[in-house]
Amino acid sequence: MPSLHVGWALLVAIAVIRVTSSRWRWLALAHPALTVSVVVITANHYWLDGIVAAILLMGAIHLVSLRAKYAAGLPGQPLPSFSRVLL
Repeated sequence: MPSLHVGWALLVAIAVIRVTSSRWRWLALAHPALTVSVVVITANHYWLDGIVAAILLMGAIHLVSLRAKYAAGLPGQPLPSFSRVLL
């Protein structure tokens, strides 16, 4: 616990939605939905594992955004490269 498969699928879907502009980008949400289904059906994880993975991912994204806001106010501090995709 948590399911890293679900967390990774959700991260990929968020990144695809953020960096593309086509209306088809929302189809990327099928990836985490199918991943949750597969890990639960195969009895590798429970529903709660997927929920915890999503909560941890949202917390990590929030921490990255706080770091980016803090670093933006400091001269000479580079922003994390992945923050541009997630923010």
